[in-house]
Amino acid sequence: AWKACIYRIPRGVMAWAVRACTNTLATPDNLARWGKQVDTKCHMEGCNSASTLGHLLSSCPKALDRYSFRHDSVLSHLLTTIMSNKKEEVTVYADLAGWRINGGTIPPDLVLTEQKPDLVIIDRSTNPTKVVLLELTVPWDSSENFKAAYERKTARYERLAGDLREKGYNTANLPLEIGCRGVLNARNSVVLETLCNLIRIPGRQKLKGALGRIALLGSYRIWLARNSQDWSGGDLIKVT
Repeated sequence: AWKACIYRIPRGVMAWAVRACTNTLATPDNLARWGKQVDTKCHMEGCNSASTLGHLLSSCPKALDRYSFRHDSVLSHLLTTIMSNKKEEVTVYADLAGWRINGGTIPPDLVLTEQKPDLVIIDRSTNPTKVVLLELTVPWDSSENFKAAYERKTARYERLAGDLREKGYNTANLPLEIGCRGVLNARNSVVLETLCNLIRIPGRQKLKGALGRIALLGSYRIWLARNSQDWSGGDLIKVT
């Protein structure tokens, strides 16, 4: 992932990424530690939490629209890659504009539910029909946060996966975490490999690098807007 980042993102973003990964950015908590007289509280209106890098990039309850922009950018690239490689018999639904069915991501002929995983892949050419539920999270990239996101998302959709299995579908519940600084750990690399094998996506390392870059670029945009109450992310981030 680092090699992909070094050669495929702007130099200024790379310099920021290095400092982000070593926690040496000029965040309010770091400035205070360095002896500067600063307000260490988050600048977002209504949030009184300490303004650490982890808080700015992934934990502020007043910045959910920013995190959604980054999340949807990663999800959109994954969806585009799947759609350009899938078999004709495979149908895909996603929690993105234009990709939902009846406001959700689970076709009613499979099971009736209010839940809507980020990505649902249905292969009706197999017997039994194969269904993949994929829920994406872009958390602060520490081992504890990866583990917490995995356990939370697994539990959230395990009942839905069970209902689908009871109806005879071969169902996989696959949480996927892409760290907000572009990191993919070993388990998530396996999830991507599983997905690439299922859809027959070539160049899995390219896909892994692209998802990491998009998460990193999204975090950089969030960082640039850290002192602003207004947010307009514009079009979702795209990479080649």
